[in-house]
Amino acid sequence: MRIAHRGASELFLENSPKAFRKAIQQGADWVECDVHKSKDGELIVMHDFDLSKTTTGKGLIGDMSLSEIRKFELKNGEPIPTLRDVIDLIKGKAGLYCELKVQGMEEEFVRIVTENGHIDKTIAISFHHPVLKKIKQLEPRIKTSVLVTAIPMDPIAVVRSAGADFFHPCWEYRLARPHKLSTPDLINSLKKEGIGIISWHEERYEELRELMKLGLVGICTNRPDILSMVVKACR
Repeated sequence: MRIAHRGASELFLENSPKAFRKAIQQGADWVECDVHKSKDGELIVMHDFDLSKTTTGKGLIGDMSLSEIRKFELKNGEPIPTLRDVIDLIKGKAGLYCELKVQGMEEEFVRIVTENGHIDKTIAISFHHPVLKKIKQLEPRIKTSVLVTAIPMDPIAVVRSAGADFFHPCWEYRLARPHKLSTPDLINSLKKEGIGIISWHEERYEELRELMKLGLVGICTNRPDILSMVVKACR
């Protein structure tokens, strides 16, 4: 799985339609995005809780309605996307690797994914592991991935407690060469339990080559163009 982290976000505005389109053009077969819930229950695609980083507005997403949010635009001139917009953009071209940033949006998330016929091409991810557990209860066919920053003593227990399918360690800043943290013992123990491991985002060519050797299910990157070159070189 070549997963474009917030789209091709090193070259284009993160979580923007242009970043998602470019990522697919550059070989990504999954796009990662972040979702928040607006005051009136709409799922808004944005990483930060506040509009100010990537839009012409400011204010907390959770304190504003969709119509209030849509008075602004992204700093690249595009409309601020909803989850429905992103699914419409990628459907038939790429899968959705979607981070739920807050609790309380699980039912709406499942409804949108189901109504758009995207269950088989969606993986829900979160640092809030109860969110993933709730999604599995609502719709077992949606796969889920636990995000962790700590180095857990028992990653299998972390995954099992959330009822998840994948283990996604966010260890990109732990070492200069973080691929060394994904030891053969770790990967093999997860595989024996039927759990896939997906790596943090990585953009360096040589480090991506090392990650490719580990037999991971997927790699997340801000530079899907570089990852695509590595995949081609390793075949």
